[in-house]
Amino acid sequence: MKTYLKQLNKQITELRKTFESNFPKYPSRKFEAVREFNIKLVKTKLKLNSIPISETTEKSKIKKRLNRISNEIQKLNKVNQNLID
Repeated sequence: MKTYLKQLNKQITELRKTFESNFPKYPSRKFEAVREFNIKLVKTKLKLNSIPISETTEKSKIKKRLNRISNEIQKLNKVNQNLID
């Protein structure tokens, strides 16, 4: 479970770095989409950081939350690709 969390954290970090390095390449007509993407990226990172990994929490609930966040990360990857095009 902790390794999955670390993996998702790494994906978010890579996505953030990609976003920051590509920022000058985004066309101005997509400004609003870029802004929304950044907001979603920050919210996803906050959701990931708010997951309590301890012995008292139910692992099935944590796993569901991690899976939802993983799906959000995949959507953000697709949106990021569309912003560059």
